[in-house]
Amino acid sequence: MSPDFLTLEEVFKIHDDQINRYGGASGIRDLGLLESALAQPQIIFAYRFVRKAQELKKRRFSLDLCSRVLNPFSFWVLLIQQYFK
Repeated sequence: MSPDFLTLEEVFKIHDDQINRYGGASGIRDLGLLESALAQPQIIFAYRFVRKAQELKKRRFSLDLCSRVLNPFSFWVLLIQQYFK
């Protein structure tokens, strides 16, 4: 399930509403900065799933390595394979 993030158009509407309500200068000083600020929550949300996948990959690798080390036969096979590479 993905959250709903604010779009640039929605931010412009909110900004116009606030200007009409409370007054002030209209317009955006730095559009790139606004776009960057809007992208941050999306990047953080996406990164969380990438990080979880990386953690699962590390756990699988650790379990595989432990099972090879704890099994003496596979340990020697692994050692021989490394030696003859």
